[in-house]
Amino acid sequence: MKIIFENRTESVSAGTSESGFPAGNMLNEHSKKRWKAGESSATIIADLQGGSNAIALYNVYADSVDITVGDITYSFTLLQDDGWGKYRLDSIFLDYGVISGTHTVVIELSMPVNNVACGILFSGIAYNWTNPKFGVETSSESHSVVYDLDNGFEYVYQRNASETPSFSMRLADKAEYFNFMRWAKAIYPNPFILRVEDFSDELTYYGRMKDLPKGTLSSFNNYQISFNMKEYL
Repeated sequence: MKIIFENRTESVSAGTSESGFPAGNMLNEHSKKRWKAGESSATIIADLQGGSNAIALYNVYADSVDITVGDITYSFTLLQDDGWGKYRLDSIFLDYGVISGTHTVVIELSMPVNNVACGILFSGIAYNWTNPKFGVETSSESHSVVYDLDNGFEYVYQRNASETPSFSMRLADKAEYFNFMRWAKAIYPNPFILRVEDFSDELTYYGRMKDLPKGTLSSFNNYQISFNMKEYL
């Protein structure tokens, strides 16, 4: 599992932006406040602080994305087909290795039609932690309003829904256990990027901890941590 808990993006710009949806929106903490290109393809240029080794895009809308760091280009296909039908991934996590000095990352988004967009551009140091146990639970929390009226009718106002994944970790390393618990206290309740390793990009999350994690020393060299996240809309 990898976590970026501090966004070290110094600046971000885009070749084109739709009116009212500027590139600066990608550095706003709210992922639903997106940058929109107003076109079917666009280029984002981000300047990152030295020491960064990873970049993530969240709530991104495109069919394909190319990310160039230095002279290496990494390609991602977001439009997928699992045999049941087509669907589009909305997140990218790239761990490209530490670069000591300030550096520029070029991101190219494209799709045949429509309006490419991105909600969050989050970069920095990706810290490694033990992967959570299999059985990551994900539910959704609706922010819609449903109100019973006196005549038996209902007033309904639809709003966003956020994912609320739950994680459980089993650790054999005492130092990692205490480091994670200290890190959680230091960052709470600010949002961060979490990527579960060895899974698909559908298990990349941007959010905050709903509460501080619960830690248990089950037996000698058997430490357990459980925590819940809430997607940051």
